Amino acid sequence: MKKFTADSLDITATAEQTGSFAHDMRNFAHIMPEQIEQWQADENTCAFNIKNIGRLSMSRGTVDFPFKFEFPATAESKVKFILALHYRPNARKEAKVFFEIEADINSMMEMMARRPLTNFVNLLTQNLKTHLEAKTE
Repeated sequence: MKKFTADSLDITATAEQTGSFAHDMRNFAHIMPEQIEQWQADENTCAFNIKNIGRLSMSRGTVDFPFKFEFPATAESKVKFILALHYRPNARKEAKVFFEIEADINSMMEMMARRPLTNFVNLLTQNLKTHLEAKTE
């Protein structure tokens, strides 16, 4: 599995706010990039299309509250992957937050996918920060 990690960002949202967001897959509609098409979600799963990649689907997976939330690909997904949301609290009532994706792709595909997947997890991280901090104001 190849790993693509976003830059971590400081966030003022609490562990509970972040966990509440991650608990319901419908919330991901608020942070997905514009390129996402045919979005579908319920509380436990979501599915969407990304141009040039195809249909991706994921579900709620392992949780190590509040530090890590995993969302593995479902059988419907064209690519086997795990999307993870990391939350690292600090003493200043802030935290570092970032997404990463581990994808089961070969080395040739990794070269082509590195930039788009890194951009994808960076966008998710930035959009999560914006979304959660708007709710705390």
